[in-house]
Amino acid sequence: MQGKRKRNSKSKKSDKRNNIFQSSEKKPKTAYKEMKHMGKNKSHELKKKLGKALQQNRRVPLFAMAKTARRVTRNVKSRHWKNKKLKIKVD
Repeated sequence: MQGKRKRNSKSKKSDKRNNIFQSSEKKPKTAYKEMKHMGKNKSHELKKKLGKALQQNRRVPLFAMAKTARRVTRNVKSRHWKNKKLKIKVD
């Protein structure tokens, strides 16, 4: 019978670090996530800018409200799709 091989603590730490880096590389950027749902006859640059605008149009996260003791409660950059239009120029 062979006993289990003991690993030193340094190798465990390095394994954890490597796992963190590997998992972050696999995640797509969130602007690209928004681009998936857009029509095919928009250019890539336009989709990228619209995705960024869509990302900015979110509410303030609850942890941010809690952290600031509710001094920050609303997103200043919030925009309604019908009332305020984006001024995006793509060359």
